[in-house]
Amino acid sequence: MYKLYCNSHNKKNMKVYDILIQKLICYLLSVSIISVQIWQILKFL
Repeated sequence: MYKLYCNSHNKKNMKVYDILIQKLICYLLSVSIISVQIWQILKFL
């Protein structure tokens, strides 16, 4: 789902600041998804 969000914006119409914020949000989303998956794996051990 976060990939849809990260790829949905038209980068040509975006300012540099907007692109940086978008990258930061995408990074945070991906990190949170990975951490949840790791937590679920650890829970089953």
